[in-house]
Amino acid sequence: MVTAGIICEFDPFHNGHRYLLEAARKELKADRIVCIMSGSFTQRGKPAGWDKFARAHAAAACGADLVLELPFAYAVNFADLFAKGGVRALDRLGCVDYLVFGSECGDTERLTAAAELALKEDSRQSIKDQLSSGAAYAKAVTTASADPGLFEGPNDTLAVCYIKELIRQNSRIRPFAVKRVNAMHGAESALDGFASGSYIRDLTAKTGSLEAAKDLIPAEAYRELAECSVWTAEDDARLFAIVRSSVLRASAEEIACVPEVSEGLENRIKACASSASDLDSFIKAIKSKRYTYARIARALMQLVCGFTKADLDLFEKEEACYAKVLAFNSTGAAVLKDAAKGSKP
Repeated sequence: MVTAGIICEFDPFHNGHRYLLEAARKELKADRIVCIMSGSFTQRGKPAGWDKFARAHAAAACGADLVLELPFAYAVNFADLFAKGGVRALDRLGCVDYLVFGSECGDTERLTAAAELALKEDSRQSIKDQLSSGAAYAKAVTTASADPGLFEGPNDTLAVCYIKELIRQNSRIRPFAVKRVNAMHGAESALDGFASGSYIRDLTAKTGSLEAAKDLIPAEAYRELAECSVWTAEDDARLFAIVRSSVLRASAEEIACVPEVSEGLENRIKACASSASDLDSFIKAIKSKRYTYARIARALMQLVCGFTKADLDLFEKEEACYAKVLAFNSTGAAVLKDAAKGSKP
């Protein structure tokens, strides 16, 4: 009995995600697929475009047997912590054999070599030094790697984070990379029925309907997702009002308590809030070489949700590990039964 795990967001579930699940079935002969998925908020620092239950049911309709929710503490955080939470949840189930993930290079051995190198003391120091000098995380990891041509896109970087966590946690789970096909992450167009999640989100926001992306989503998933309202420009405006209000009401000291805020970023956030006219321009005004757009977006979402460094420290100290069940079938029920018998403490 082979069980494959996938760390995901499925925002929304599209043809590329079905391809990933099918690859797990075909190439690993996986009998069961467990997905650990972001809930109402995502790693890019924005609310999910579709309801988490609809996304989970869409995945279950297209081949996932069990979909669990990744806690907010990890779902809305930088790549290493996002990976840590997902790997920890899958590992604690005690019955997952493989961690399957999409990758631009699709080479598990190269990704593993890069992960092992990144864990060495000199590489860690190199990454730390580059971050201190203002380099973005992905760039720092790429520079520290002995295989700089490896990192063709963000999925390669995230894949290395997954493998590092498997090693750190001494997990029995083995990594397995599936090469992305056709449309890459963040691609601004569709190709042969494949498109990135960001392209689909932009398309539906502009048209106000999922209908425009119907050919890019499996029919079974479309039936689940079509019941949800589509995220629009009006939603962006409402979100900005909430974010701006949260920033204006909070003191600089309170903003500094947010996990993604450090080294005086709270002052820059406060300074830019009064003149901002929309969320995108607000984030871009704060953005710098050191602080990426996604990091600032996550910081603002953590502030809105009241998530602090103290919360994260407690979460880590207690090694809190929970994952809410969002969707499952009879096979998924068997996974839960096996997990109850053999899960790690």
